[in-house]
Amino acid sequence: MSVKSVEKKEKNQVEIVIEIAADKFEAALNTAYQKRKNSFMLPGWRKGKAPRKMIEKMYGEGIFYEDAVNALFPEAYEEAVTSQDLKVVGRPSLTDMDVSDDKVLTLKVLADLYPEVTLGQYKGLSAVKPIVEVAQEDIDMRIDGIRRRNARMESVERPAAMGDSVIIDFDGYIDGKRFEGGKDENHTLELGSNAFVPGFEDQIVGMKPGEEKDITVTFPEDYVKDLAGKEAVFKIKLHEVKENILPELDDEFAKDVSECDTFEEYKKQIEDEMRKEKEDFAEDRFHDALFEAAIDNMQADVPPSMIEEAVDNIMQEYAYRLGAQGMSLDSYMSMMGANEEQFRASVRPLAGRRVLSELLLTKIAEEENFEITDEDYEAEYAKAAESFGGDVEEVKKFYTKEMIGEVIKSERARELIYSTGIATEPKEEPAEEEKAAEEPKAE
Repeated sequence: MSVKSVEKKEKNQVEIVIEIAADKFEAALNTAYQKRKNSFMLPGWRKGKAPRKMIEKMYGEGIFYEDAVNALFPEAYEEAVTSQDLKVVGRPSLTDMDVSDDKVLTLKVLADLYPEVTLGQYKGLSAVKPIVEVAQEDIDMRIDGIRRRNARMESVERPAAMGDSVIIDFDGYIDGKRFEGGKDENHTLELGSNAFVPGFEDQIVGMKPGEEKDITVTFPEDYVKDLAGKEAVFKIKLHEVKENILPELDDEFAKDVSECDTFEEYKKQIEDEMRKEKEDFAEDRFHDALFEAAIDNMQADVPPSMIEEAVDNIMQEYAYRLGAQGMSLDSYMSMMGANEEQFRASVRPLAGRRVLSELLLTKIAEEENFEITDEDYEAEYAKAAESFGGDVEEVKKFYTKEMIGEVIKSERARELIYSTGIATEPKEEPAEEEKAAEEPKAE
């Protein structure tokens, strides 16, 4: 194999002309013949016994060319790219092929080059960092939710009220006919949960244990097709009313739901937890803004093949996650009302941003020339092993030192953007009076 020429094209592409010696091409043709000879039937020859020359004479000299080229191309392309020190991305395109009289094979290949990246500012960037405040009403709401989850249910003999849980039988009819999915027995329903069609739960309020009653509801216009906008009558039988008995907010409650000894300590713990959550969220928002600014400051002409490769990866990730839940990607796309082309289009913006992120971090690592020690590698291997729940030596079998090095460099590049970032406070919205004063007045 030899490279006859390398020519840079527009749109960050390169055309490579590769020449493959006649003996190597001949060997590939013979291999192709051996694989396919049983599929040819020639007069006077038993199936699979016709000589290659006879097959080529009947079907054309190029009958085995495609198979031979497909077999030779991957290795020839890899050698050509390596020998010319070309940094290519995506899948190459074979644009032309030629076989000379002396059976030398010439391939013309078009490939995308790894884009040239020009960094803008990535250190010392400014971004808004949300102000963290924990309101008393938020603390109270969090505690109220925990209180409700720790409520006990107690059967009562009074009429049902909002907030109660009821056990009912229901049987639904439209135009006097029972419809699918409209019947159940001993169903537990929390009144006020809005789990049913609007108006359904309201009409159960006031019913007593043992009482039967018909209620009428109208399904919303955006409901499932067969029921949307239709009026239905449900036959209801109420078996039991259960009242939520909320625990008192006292020291005993605090001991039951936490390690705290007093309710005041517990409230402080909840406040600290919520503050930490908000601080983490604010930090993430701040970091995201810094990173987006660094990407926006960068220049890179990304070839479409890199985007499509990233789309492929995202599709595979979806398929893996859905498979773990017992669902196929095709089923998920069908449920979402999208075909593969539409789904790929929906994830393409994410794929594009992912590619830009990788280009940014790789270029920063190159510019900063991070040094990685043996201890750094071992620490990263240990972290990966812990993440996957495996052994360090097992992880080393799957991840080369070069791969781990790229991970470390990317993490350091990202941390450099974050650690040098400058936080600014959000701008205050002008008061309504100021807004009114700034609005232009009609002449």
